[in-house]
This record gives sequence, C-alpha cells and structure tokens, in this order.
Amino acid sequence: MEGDGVSNGIRQEKTCSNQHGLRGRICNYGHVPETPLNISGDMVRRIRSRMGLSQPELAVRCQLAGWDIERDTIAKIEGGTRVVRDTELVRLAYVLGVTANDLVNVKVRKEAPRPKKQGE
Repeated sequence: MEGDGVSNGIRQEKTCSNQHGLRGRICNYGHVPETPLNISGDMVRRIRSRMGLSQPELAVRCQLAGWDIERDTIAKIEGGTRVVRDTELVRLAYVLGVTANDLVNVKVRKEAPRPKKQGE
C-alpha cells in the first residue's frame, strides 16, 4: 500500500525528523531518528547541564568569549541537527572548561600504530 511505508510487501522505515532523544533507536512512534550531524552535541548538553547552565546562559558565555551564537543554535548543536566546525568545537570546549576531545568523547592513541614490515 502506498503512503503507509509498505512497498512490494517490504516495510520501508521512515527517517524521523522529530527529536525524541532516541538517536540510533526507533522511537515509540515507529520513527527511525536521523543520523546526528555532529558527535559533540550530547556531551555539550551533559556538561552544560552539570554546570547548571541553561542554553541561553551558555549562549551568553559564548558571546562574551567572542562567538556570536544564539540559544537556538546551541539547541541545534545539542540535538545533533547542526554541524559543528572544528573552530566552534574549540570555542565550546573553552567556554565549558573542558578539552575539545572531552566533547567528542573519542579516545585518541598517543602514538600511531607501526606499519608491519614485509614478511610479518
């Protein structure tokens, strides 16, 4: 049937543009959340909340640090619906008092793996 997500007997999963806070899982409405446009949004939200800051308060702190940003942009970053440039990531980290690596929550190797020699 057309319009109900079924085509040729195969159910087509629709991408969810609603923000249910369930990235990577199907929400209660059967929507499949979109892939986030950044990997730092969740950590920005967590750290901001731990600091007791609202989104408008974080936006003001960013503005005082020289970044012209509004509350709705902070919300989009946290919701994963806006790309975060590397320079913006560094600014957010500075304002939140953490490192940029803390915001992306990625473990970085201290040294590059050694290439294998022929015959190993």
